[in-house]
Amino acid sequence: KPPPERVSLSKKALSDNLQLLILICGESKRTALTQWKQGITLPVTKITSRGRIRILLDETASPS
Repeated sequence: KPPPERVSLSKKALSDNLQLLILICGESKRTALTQWKQGITLPVTKITSRGRIRILLDETASPS
C-alpha cells in the first residue's frame, strides 16, 4: 500500500505549539488570502499558538 499523499491534523493538534509557521504558496491561494485579510473566517483562522505566529507567502499568492 503506498503512503498517503496527505496528512490531516485536527485544529487542537495544530494549535498545540510554541511557534507556528504558515506557508502560503501559489496564485490559487490569492482569493483565500484576500478573504483572510478581510476578516472572513477560514479554517486557518481557527488555528492558534501559545507563542509566535509567522506567515510566509510567495509573490504569486500576494493579492497586491
